[in-house]
Amino acid sequence: MHITLSENVVSPQKSPLQKRFEKLWRQVKNQQLANARLKNELAELHQTYHESILPVEQLTEQPYTELAQRLIVFFSRKSLAQWQRHELGQWILECIEHIEPLNPLKSHELTTAYHQVLADFLAIEVEDLEEVMNHSADPLDEFFAQFDDLGKAFQDSVNDTDHPDAAFQDDLFGIFGNGEDRDTGDDPIFEDFFTSEDPLEKPREQNLFSDKWLRTIFRRTANALHPDKERNDAIRKEKEGLMAQLLITRQENDVFGLLNLYMQHVGSEDLLITHETMEKLCEQLKEQKDQLVEEKDQILYENPMNAALYESLHSRSKKTRDKNIERHIRGVQASIQDLLEFVASLRNLTVLKRHLEQRYEQNRFAMFDDRPFEFDVF
Repeated sequence: MHITLSENVVSPQKSPLQKRFEKLWRQVKNQQLANARLKNELAELHQTYHESILPVEQLTEQPYTELAQRLIVFFSRKSLAQWQRHELGQWILECIEHIEPLNPLKSHELTTAYHQVLADFLAIEVEDLEEVMNHSADPLDEFFAQFDDLGKAFQDSVNDTDHPDAAFQDDLFGIFGNGEDRDTGDDPIFEDFFTSEDPLEKPREQNLFSDKWLRTIFRRTANALHPDKERNDAIRKEKEGLMAQLLITRQENDVFGLLNLYMQHVGSEDLLITHETMEKLCEQLKEQKDQLVEEKDQILYENPMNAALYESLHSRSKKTRDKNIERHIRGVQASIQDLLEFVASLRNLTVLKRHLEQRYEQNRFAMFDDRPFEFDVF
């Protein structure tokens, strides 16, 4: 399809379709500006993090190191139940994972110490532990596979009674109605589900903008922005910059950039477009708006750091962002003191087992937590 110029100039009274076009246009431009602003704000937060927050978070290395060392000592105790030792191993690995970006050397030392007690528990040489780890990210998972469900073992140890319903189900919510996996191979509902083409995607309209129409829009915009017509030096200099932008849009075939300059400096009242073409332009603007919303999500969640910064520190108000940063720093400082006191409280197995029980319960229900990102420390 080619755009044709309308016989009649649009009247000053704007039609509903033209109002829709202008509304969509504003939404597109606003979302473009919002995405650009978000990128700049995240860049500033990254800089602030490295300059002000990271030095404070690096101080968490000491208490996490002391905690990991204490837990590794407890791991060698023979009186731990299977689920307790499994939970303890996960806890040690979490501490090492926290320390690794702060002090890789210390992380390596702790990993070596943990591997030694782990190999002793499995009654194998440390050199043979690597082969075991090749089969499982956590060697304890493979080791405890020979035992009954750890959840049942936990319930038995806490309540001293059998709980036959404690084991986890594969289909927890009975999605298929009978609690069993369903073979979808021959089901027509799933036929052609993974195809190379998206059945919901509409084919794009080709040749939407004719050369004649674009030349007309370009000439009218250039006429409105021509700097030689201005006597005021400031306005003339501003129009020289706008004219340079206009020339770039022509060189790069940037239709929406051309329309943007046209609508700003000529006006949509003189936009000579047929009704059919205006509808198709509205469809394209809506698609572009949706793409910009998706782009915002990509900016936020392309890496965990962006998401964490946005969730806990970001605000449109600089004053509020500064308060969020100060609050986070105070929280990290408080957590350091709390963690040091916690490590000091781990005096014996009785205290440790109580915390292992709490961790087990928390981890069981962590899947239902609707907060996708935590920002305690990076």
